[in-house]
Amino acid sequence: MNPPDDNLNFQPVRPDGVPLSDARKTDASLDQVREMLDQTKNNLIRTQRRIDRIERQAESFSRQLMALWVLVIMVIVGFALLTWYQVLLQRKP
Repeated sequence: MNPPDDNLNFQPVRPDGVPLSDARKTDASLDQVREMLDQTKNNLIRTQRRIDRIERQAESFSRQLMALWVLVIMVIVGFALLTWYQVLLQRKP
């Protein structure tokens, strides 16, 4: 007959009743989750900054385009007025 095995692999226990090896694994996984959460938060902040910058650039482009259209319209109106004035001068005998 084999003697009973006395090596039962008892693990030290924390005061809350969780074995220490499980507690270490849990703490390590919680640290990983915190680290991933921090990375995600930083990525979101960086993405929000990019979005804000792109929105500012789009607004600036829109203002520049509007100013360009105003300039083009002013040139066309000026050319039309100049042509009209020359036509008036040619009609006078």
